[in-house]
Amino acid sequence: MFGYTKIELENANVSMLMPQPFSGRHPSYLTRYTSTNDPHILDEVQEVVSLHKVGLLPCLVLQSFVITT
Repeated sequence: MFGYTKIELENANVSMLMPQPFSGRHPSYLTRYTSTNDPHILDEVQEVVSLHKVGLLPCLVLQSFVITT
């Protein structure tokens, strides 16, 4: 995915697929969600720019939050 191998992405923070300033903001979004349970922009399809291993790549994503126990 995005030029990375499965091993490179396993247990990695999803922000590695985001260019700045989005990757820098991501931790605060997670903190807000975990403290308020307000999904804000989750479960919406948005056009975003992702960070491919060798450059930028436009794409559409469905932003979801999955909790596993």
